[in-house]
Amino acid sequence: MEIKSMALNDAEFPDCKILVRDRSRIVVTDSVALKIFPLGSKRGDGMYASHRLGLIDPNFNITHKSNFVIPEATVLWWKDGESIPGFHEGVVDSTHGGKATRNRVRFNVTSADDTSTYTCQATNHVLRRTVHDTFILRVLYKPEFLLTPAERFDVLEGESTVVNLTAKANPSQVTYSWTRNGLPLLDMADGSARPSGVRYGHRAVYRGPLLELTDVSRDDDGGEYGCEAANTEGVTWTTVNINVIYPARITKLTRNVVVGSGETAEFECEAIANPFVSRMITWRRAGFDMSRTHETVEKGKSVLSVMNVSRQDAGEFECVAYNGIGSEAGQLAQLIVKYSVCMLLLEVRPTRS
Repeated sequence: MEIKSMALNDAEFPDCKILVRDRSRIVVTDSVALKIFPLGSKRGDGMYASHRLGLIDPNFNITHKSNFVIPEATVLWWKDGESIPGFHEGVVDSTHGGKATRNRVRFNVTSADDTSTYTCQATNHVLRRTVHDTFILRVLYKPEFLLTPAERFDVLEGESTVVNLTAKANPSQVTYSWTRNGLPLLDMADGSARPSGVRYGHRAVYRGPLLELTDVSRDDDGGEYGCEAANTEGVTWTTVNINVIYPARITKLTRNVVVGSGETAEFECEAIANPFVSRMITWRRAGFDMSRTHETVEKGKSVLSVMNVSRQDAGEFECVAYNGIGSEAGQLAQLIVKYSVCMLLLEVRPTRS
């Protein structure tokens, strides 16, 4: 995009104008459009220009023109109150014996430039006269989501949550639609309307950019959701991930182990949880020296080995699973130690009196 200034050395009509020149008339798919609304025209001509930013030529020109007497004018530029550099394009003869000074700024237009204010200032240092012209740049663009794609949201199982995927756009009127596993969700924007066709569940519904999840279940509600936002400039698609978290739960435990004295006893305990954490599964037994044991830990599984057991080691060990959510889950496992029974036979003989 280029913004050009024209400083005209016209003693009869001192003025400052911004001229807009459209360099790109190519309209392509997913192009960005913009419209220029110059403000503060001294002669009230209501100047209006439009530009559609194509992928082939993303540049745009705006020209500034100001009227002063000789000598030529000095031109300065500002964007949103901050000084920006301009490029001098020379001086030509103008009316009433004056001179026309051309100056421009050039930049690639993005959605971030929407509502930016551009101001040019032309100064004649001999007459000590300064004039301005200002316009507000409006950029037409398809919706842009404020969240990063595939952002994750943690939701505790059984609870409810709302995910907001509002998109910015110009025009600002945006329509939304949501899906999960390829199936459209129920649109609750109008409570009296129920869209036809198959809908995924009724715990997951949406109201415009808001995804509403009620009584979340790990099996039914976790995973990827897609959201589409559309306006007259185009369509944008993004996804979010619902990560259903829940407390640890023991799913498998060796209930009883029978070994002989001097042997090694092994107990196995498995648990599920989200999230998994280090040392999620532990073992304990009150009054027992746990340094005599060894643990082999894998994700979601722990094997407790009790070495060189004796008759006195018989009893219960507790497997405990905890991932920081909710309360601990614990179950008991029994150690049974086999041992030999010694029988002492006593012979009783009657005494003679």
